[in-house]
Amino acid sequence: MVEFKKSTAREYFESIVIAVILALFVRTFVLQAFKIPTGSMENNLLIGDHLLVNKFVDAPTATALERALLPAGRIHRGDVLVFKYPVEPDRDYIKRVIGLPGETKESIQRTIDFARELDSETIQVSIAHAYPGTEMYEHLVRGGSLADRPMSDALGHQLPHIEYPGLTREDMMDAVNRFYDSYYFRPRVVWRIVRKALWDAHER
Repeated sequence: MVEFKKSTAREYFESIVIAVILALFVRTFVLQAFKIPTGSMENNLLIGDHLLVNKFVDAPTATALERALLPAGRIHRGDVLVFKYPVEPDRDYIKRVIGLPGETKESIQRTIDFARELDSETIQVSIAHAYPGTEMYEHLVRGGSLADRPMSDALGHQLPHIEYPGLTREDMMDAVNRFYDSYYFRPRVVWRIVRKALWDAHER
């Protein structure tokens, strides 16, 4: 009986194929590297910084079986998430979580305090919107907190379509304005903006 022996070229080819398959599996289901494209999260995350994202921890789950089998964790205030924005599904968004479902007036104030501690270069505050097919949407539907209302007015301004006990639509909209005021109208932030306007040629 003649013993079959693989050629060196075939061994190299098989090793490369296995390595590519493993790499694709890991990138698709386990870990993926992302690069910060803009300065929206400075001074905490800078342009060009790299993130290694664990796709298991906060991956969306569609069924109870997936939630039972996969090691999906809860999202916490301060976590950095990478996600597909439903309006632009081809684009990856990298954002830090500063608000959570089930907010109250007290937790909103804690969110504002947390954002001030981060002291990012800029900050953008938006009213949460739940899109069909997302975990947040299902959570709100189960809790009866999703109102059948438009998400924006005729001028494109965001409007709440979530109802929480003890937190009115007016409270939510007022909280956004208060968030901006208390974040930007601080001596250190005002000085940072003025300093850049006076000495940074790119800002003029």
